[in-house]
Formats: sequence, structure tokens, C-alpha cells
Amino acid sequence: MIEPSKRLGNKEALELTLPYSGEKFGVPKNVYIIGTMNTADRSITSLDTALRRRFEFVEMMPDVSKLSMDCEGINLQELLKAINTRIEYLLDREKTIGHAFFIGVENLDDLKKVFQNKIIPLLQEYFYNDYTLIDAVLNYNGMIKIKEENTEYLQKIKTLDNVDSERKIYKITPFDDKSVWDEIKTYQAIYGGEKQDKNKNGE
Repeated sequence: MIEPSKRLGNKEALELTLPYSGEKFGVPKNVYIIGTMNTADRSITSLDTALRRRFEFVEMMPDVSKLSMDCEGINLQELLKAINTRIEYLLDREKTIGHAFFIGVENLDDLKKVFQNKIIPLLQEYFYNDYTLIDAVLNYNGMIKIKEENTEYLQKIKTLDNVDSERKIYKITPFDDKSVWDEIKTYQAIYGGEKQDKNKNGE
């Protein structure tokens, strides 16, 4: 009934009987239905097809111009641009992160919460907890670190033929580590690269 041809006043207009009042009801021509949907929500093909038959779609890609260029010395525009450039290269443009994540960010504490509660969990989903790729998206800025191995427990496992003895195990830097999460350079490194070598060595 929401399709233009099925609305009141058209040849194919449809009406239904309301269950309580018994009155006839149809959708008028001047009713507009406007909604939003993330590309990640299009996981059910049949639903997606049904929606596309009934609505017009306007694509809205991330708009970095809506973000601050100086949030306590951090350029949020360049930060989001850098992250999305890497996500698009490793995955596809449909997975790029929207600017809405950063709209309410006014200080370093806000930005820290966005990364801890939104960006990092989203990247974990995108890359199926492959921290090597997550670390690459963040430009080796220190949020992801190489975990120390217990060589005693792994000694025999590393000798197995089908095991990569050079494999590295990564972890998210603890959120109470202020030297990373409360450091402006950590976020600048995402688009600037200052921290790459330090984190590569697992320090």
C-alpha cells in the first residue's frame, strides 16, 4: 500500500478494513515515509529486495567536513579519513565508519570512549578478531600490542610441523594504561605515523 501506484486516487489503489472501527483505510498520496538504514543492516537479502522495490535510496557516505580539525590538537577529519581509507582497502567501502561516531566528541576523554566502546569493538567484528589487521588500520599507534609469550608452555607446541613458530599474539592495550589512551599522540599517530616503530617492537 505504500507504493505510489497503490495509494488512494490511483487506478491500483488498495484499501483495507480496520479491525476495530471497521472503516476503510488507504495510504494518501501526500504521506512521505523517510527512514535510515546502515549498509551493515542489509544482511537479509529478501528484506533488502522488498525495501528496494518500495523506496528510493539516497547514499550518504561519511562526511569528514562535519568534524573538528582541532580537538585538543587532534584532527578528527584526518583521523576518520585515515581509518576509512584503510578499511576500504582491506574490506570495501560499505564498511567505512560514519562521521556520526565522532559528532559528539569535544575532548580527549570523549574520543577515548569512542575508540574503546565503539571503534575497537567494530573493528573486531569487521576483521574477525584478526588483531594484525586491526593494528594496521590504527597505524600501529599503540592501542594494539604484542602479548608476551609464556615460552615454557609453548615450547613443545612450537615444534609441531603445522604450527607457525613465528606467530605473534596480540592484545588490546588495557584501558587503564594512560600512557596510551590519554596520550594525544596516540590518536595523531593514526593519520601521522609517529608511533609505528615503537608498537611494532611490542614495547
